[in-house]
Amino acid sequence: MARSWLEKSLADGCGSWDKVLLKLLSIVLMSACAAQAGDILRTGGYEGPIAMCWEDVELVLDPVEDRLPSVQDLRGKFTLRFTKGRK
Repeated sequence: MARSWLEKSLADGCGSWDKVLLKLLSIVLMSACAAQAGDILRTGGYEGPIAMCWEDVELVLDPVEDRLPSVQDLRGKFTLRFTKGRK
């Protein structure tokens, strides 16, 4: 889905790459966390934080000795504060 979205934007053009990448990031984040839309972002009407914040994300790059680190060495921990049943 992500590849198709980017290929369509490249082929047909887009108004702003910022919008394309922001929407793509939200879809990829939900997929990577096996989350629903409401787990990452709450709808209007709530008080307090309404979206996942940087403090909810912990990224760690594992050390490697014999080569340069790559994305495969990156581990992440995401705290989902808005999951169903936890109000």
